[in-house]
This record gives sequence, structure tokens and C-alpha cells, in this order.
Amino acid sequence: ESSHITELMPEASVTVAHDSRRNNATRAIKDGLKDPASYQEIDYREFFANSSDPKRYYQASIRFKAKDATGAYAVQRLCFHFTREGVVTETFLCDYR
Repeated sequence: ESSHITELMPEASVTVAHDSRRNNATRAIKDGLKDPASYQEIDYREFFANSSDPKRYYQASIRFKAKDATGAYAVQRLCFHFTREGVVTETFLCDYR
């Protein structure tokens, strides 16, 4: 009896693509911050979006803290959609913390 589940083996190309998506999402956050140097990542999660839309091939969320307009630290979670190539196509507030 054959299994219909394919195990994804850790390969260098997969790790590089993951790091590229993570870096692209982090850059998108920092580009929107008043004080990009205050950015501190708390949590990063990534998964396949299971969508037929090529602009939503992967989805990731980053929980982070950074200084807001008043100079106080605020914690926020943003979500991102990516193309298969790792280009950020959408940034939005996540519905969960």
C-alpha cells in the first residue's frame, strides 16, 4: 500500500527560499516603521496558502515589537502573502495574536 503523503526533505534551496520570504516580509515591516532600528521579531510562522491564486502561494505571519509614533514599544502581528518566488504581494493585519 503506497502513501499519498510526500515528505518534504530539508534542502538548501528550500532554506534559501524560506529565508528570502522572511527577509522580504521583515523589510516590508521595517519600511513602514518610523524607527526601523527598534524592530524586534518575536515570532515568525510560514505555511502554504492552499490557494489557486498565484499571488497567495505562501502565507506568513510575523509578531514583532517596535516603537510607535509616541516612542513607546507596541506589539503587533502582520500577515503576508507571497508568490511562489517569494515576492510579497499583500500585507495585512492578522486576526489573531
